Amino acid sequence: PLFVTAMLVPLLTVTLRVIVVDGHRLDATEASKHAFDAMFSHVIMLLIGGFTIAAALSKHNIVQAFASVIAVRCGSGIRTTVAVHLFLATFTSMWISNVAAPVLCYSLITPILK
Repeated sequence: PLFVTAMLVPLLTVTLRVIVVDGHRLDATEASKHAFDAMFSHVIMLLIGGFTIAAALSKHNIVQAFASVIAVRCGSGIRTTVAVHLFLATFTSMWISNVAAPVLCYSLITPILK
């Protein structure tokens, strides 16, 4: 699978001592630190965390339950539904990343759109 190949690249790069910085090859410890510094920034970790939370909520049908509660409370009015989702997006952006919040809001909007 593709994800196995993607995880093998940094592993093989570190173990085979392929990374060269300033003319010398890095040992395993320095190479792993260099590879992870290049691959994982705080923004990427927030995105992965947002997708993980959204996937967990979707897997356990918490999203559909939450979306149905929102739909029952809002009624059939499109304006109140949009206003509630805007409020939720604003509220979640206060607690998690502004990049990861739309991922969670998208998972809430999808059951309502269906």
